[in-house]
Amino acid sequence: MISAWVRKSPLCFSLERKSWVIPFPANAVSVLGKGDGGLGLPAGRLSEGQRGRGPAGGYFNARLNTLALHGMLLLAGLAFTIGSVRAQNVDRLIADLSSPKVAVRADAAEALAHTKNKRALPALIRAMGDPVASVRGQAVRAAAAIADKSSVPLLLDGLRNRNANRRVGAITVLSLLGDRRAEPALTEATRDHNAAVRAAATQALGSLGDTRSLPALRARLQDSDRRVRLKAVNALGGLRDPQAARSLLPLLHDPDRTIQSSTAVALAQT
Repeated sequence: MISAWVRKSPLCFSLERKSWVIPFPANAVSVLGKGDGGLGLPAGRLSEGQRGRGPAGGYFNARLNTLALHGMLLLAGLAFTIGSVRAQNVDRLIADLSSPKVAVRADAAEALAHTKNKRALPALIRAMGDPVASVRGQAVRAAAAIADKSSVPLLLDGLRNRNANRRVGAITVLSLLGDRRAEPALTEATRDHNAAVRAAATQALGSLGDTRSLPALRARLQDSDRRVRLKAVNALGGLRDPQAARSLLPLLHDPDRTIQSSTAVALAQT
């Protein structure tokens, strides 16, 4: 009952007391008992327990009880107020992700990372498809800061979106989570028509460290896009598996010098 009343009670500044107080309703006495008038409670006779054993000690104890009650109610009111403000801030920041101003969108994504509020995750996944790279980057970082294992299904939905940038962002966050439930979807994404998505998926698949991904990674060694081939080389090297090493050997003679050197490094790891 007290907590229900606190949620409805405004904080008021008392000029007489020169401090912030929570006004008590008329029926508060029936809940809290009679006090000494220090907090708006009607003055009355103190009970034996409130008075204590001695005149001075009794008044002091009663005053301490009143101050302790005041502090608890004040903290409860402040906690509820802060919670409400935070909820309102999250809603405002989510709305700001759709602002026509690039700076506002980027700042909103960055601020949402600090809220750790999962309610913002769907909006951040949408923002991963923003036309501006800086906003996309902030959205991915914010989603990575908020997401956990329970967010995997939502991120997998993002992988099926038509927007390639959104798919790349979802893959990046899934990679950071390291949840193997994402492996089938990541394997499929290595065959995406978009090279950036294939590259991100290849890197993410390798980061899971599962040798069952060897066939999918080996297939990317023949990819038409150089970035994807490099990701495949690095991913196979990271598996530290003899089968992966055999797949890498032909790339020591690749016409691309960067792929040659990356293959040599990857082979040294296996």
